[in-house]
Amino acid sequence: MPGKYTLDVEIPFPNDRQAQIVCTTISQDKPLKADELSHELTTKGSSLLIHFAAASNRSLRVGVNNMMDNIGTAIECLDELDLDKFGP
Repeated sequence: MPGKYTLDVEIPFPNDRQAQIVCTTISQDKPLKADELSHELTTKGSSLLIHFAAASNRSLRVGVNNMMDNIGTAIECLDELDLDKFGP
């Protein structure tokens, strides 16, 4: 049952659109062990907000590490594929 250990993370992005793209993309990935870890993703302006709740510190650490890897991959994709870099 998640909840004993919590962590809130705020990740700034250059603009609202990129924060929303990453939030929508990453929110599709559900934790493998939902009974041990939960996360809630939202945006506030150009920031991605993530709230983690876990049953153990180990579950929290593993969940946060996995989320950061996924966010890193999403950012790499934005860097490579974002059409705003190339104009209209």
